[in-house]
Amino acid sequence: MHIISMLSVLFYFYLCQQCYSAGNDHNHANDGGEIHTTNIDWTSEDHMLLNDSFKSLSELKNLHHYLNTFGGDVCRGWNKEAKSQLLILVDSNTKHEFHRQIARVTWLRNFHGSHSKVRAVFFVGKPQSLKMTERLLVENRKYGDIVWTHIPETSNHHRSVKMVSGLDWVLNRCKHAKFILKIDDKSIVNMPAILKFIDKQQNSKNSIWGFKHSVLPMKTNTNYINYTCEHAYMMTNDVVKKLYFGALEKIPYMSDENQFLTGVVAANQGVDVIHDKHFKAVTLSSVLPDNSTAVEKCNYSRHHYIFLKPENKDEWSHIVSSFKICKSISTKNSIHHKSV
Repeated sequence: MHIISMLSVLFYFYLCQQCYSAGNDHNHANDGGEIHTTNIDWTSEDHMLLNDSFKSLSELKNLHHYLNTFGGDVCRGWNKEAKSQLLILVDSNTKHEFHRQIARVTWLRNFHGSHSKVRAVFFVGKPQSLKMTERLLVENRKYGDIVWTHIPETSNHHRSVKMVSGLDWVLNRCKHAKFILKIDDKSIVNMPAILKFIDKQQNSKNSIWGFKHSVLPMKTNTNYINYTCEHAYMMTNDVVKKLYFGALEKIPYMSDENQFLTGVVAANQGVDVIHDKHFKAVTLSSVLPDNSTAVEKCNYSRHHYIFLKPENKDEWSHIVSSFKICKSISTKNSIHHKSV
């Protein structure tokens, strides 16, 4: 049964590759299939997408087919009445299997699962080969936490449209998540701190939190926009729909996802972009001097939300374990002060 299932899925991907690859005959209006029901110039649309020649997502009339996703159903069984449901949408690459595995066994280890109020999904682009497709299928069969889209990873120009596909997935497959934390797979999340932050935001609406920057998005635009830094931002449930449909409007497309979604689109939709320094992705060595004491390092680690992946893979567990250790040190210090 497993072999048959695998073959059927691989055949599905073969068909998808045939439908979405540039240079092939994409007019399937009369083939009787359910996917293609109208006469569409697929060659033209594929060329616009694959060659980065589109100026706005509104130009891609058949964009919803490119936004289709396949993979794990991590939010199945989530109860909309449950408290503090957090979905972590990890922007990953098909080739980053090691990054995903390290995340699962370190900072996600005690917080991600069917009985948890936290769900995490690794969102990847379209596999570029049958071998990569097979590897993703094997990985997803084991963990069930990978979702991939038809948006290719061949160009940085596709970063924004890939995340629009992610928003589409959230709307259709994880709509009960109260908060959505979007990060990249180079980040480490301080789960105790971020969950504590969420507990204080239960009544928040129409909000995006992140470390804000300002930019002039276009040479002809004299107004600066605020947007969040690249590694992480969090939004309330109602913002997902606003960003998704706002991105599909007739507005200039920007390849920088943060400038486009949390900047231009959020501003157009009236979403509040809130600055919080704890969302800036950092390493301890970049914010603290080398001679910092263990207590000083703990005070910073305990409150900060996002850290960058260390170059040395052995440091992952050290950073993650410090969240718990620092919390313990803080608790002991608090007890000591009370007794004094």
